[in-house]
Amino acid sequence: MDLIAEPGLRMTIYAAEPDSPAAHALTLLASWAATTSLQPR
Repeated sequence: MDLIAEPGLRMTIYAAEPDSPAAHALTLLASWAATTSLQPR
């Protein structure tokens, strides 16, 4: 999907069949992306 407000940027959306191995993998990936560390590395 092209983003009209930001020329040159594009959004990619992934989906998987419910309860499939791919759906579980996307859920795990999303949990990693949502995790933030309060401690400096």
